[in-house]
Amino acid sequence: MNDKINRIIAQVKAEAGLSVGISLGIYLFILFFQPFPFKNPELNDNLVLVAGLAAIVFFFIMLSRDIIPVVFEKQENTENEMVFPQYAGSLLMLVLSTIAFAFYLRYVAGIEITFFIMFKVLLICLAPPVLLRYYDIMNELKNRQEELILEKKGLQKMVEQFGMDVLQKTIVINSENKSENISLPAKDLVLIRSADNYAEIFFLEEGQIKRTLLRNTLKNIENQLSVFPNFVRCHRAFIVNSIYVEKMEKSFGNHFLLIKGFEEKIPVSRVYLLKIKEFVTSSPKDQRD
Repeated sequence: MNDKINRIIAQVKAEAGLSVGISLGIYLFILFFQPFPFKNPELNDNLVLVAGLAAIVFFFIMLSRDIIPVVFEKQENTENEMVFPQYAGSLLMLVLSTIAFAFYLRYVAGIEITFFIMFKVLLICLAPPVLLRYYDIMNELKNRQEELILEKKGLQKMVEQFGMDVLQKTIVINSENKSENISLPAKDLVLIRSADNYAEIFFLEEGQIKRTLLRNTLKNIENQLSVFPNFVRCHRAFIVNSIYVEKMEKSFGNHFLLIKGFEEKIPVSRVYLLKIKEFVTSSPKDQRD
């Protein structure tokens, strides 16, 4: 629990430092290059006006990257699984900061808004989303590198955790009223997807992934699979066999699993994210063949 709190605090500090750095960069750029024709001859007054523009940048960075995503993350616990993708945050930041700049320059700085002024405003307001996107890409690459290192270290743990005896056992999944069932080796069950009152069961047969329907809830099936440690819930609609997980990737703030032989990307809910990361780095992929 303390480690999680420390990680959150470190992330908030990093985001705040990044926001301050970008805002300060915008402040110095406007101050030295003077893209806007401030009419007040007093230097101190102009410093305050430029500081106001930098404050606008800081506010909308924090709003789009920290405040709004937190609100959406709280909503994720509902059945709608609401998320706030990164591209939406960047677009929101650009639009709102551009509008705020225009109003600030017109009604606070007293500058007449022309097409050329708006063009310069747009270019300046475009800089923070671009810089933040570059930062996110570099951060994702760094995280991916760390995941690969953990995966390498977890190879031995894979064998110790599961072993061939577990994977060779037969799974019997019963329907809700126990009138029908499906029986297959644990290593051949790839994933299960919720489909209203049914469950879509995807399994490996003769090297191909096939599908069958069974009338039951995903929760009941999850309970039936609880004795098999290689099956993990990653989303309210999905249970996956961790030995078929090729990798986990992040796109626009959302996480997905890539499953060997399965074309669709499997979404990962944030409530299961930490558990899934552990399985991705400790699943016995070498034992599925």
